[in-house]
Amino acid sequence: MSDGSASNHEKNVNITFNVVAVLIISLLTIALLVIG
Repeated sequence: MSDGSASNHEKNVNITFNVVAVLIISLLTIALLVIG
């Protein structure tokens, strides 16, 4: 049981990290375009 919840939590963390990474990359790209 604890194993399953642990892997579920890991998946959620990975998804959150991916979303944050994409948002940061998008913001950096937009910032570069605006500055450029």
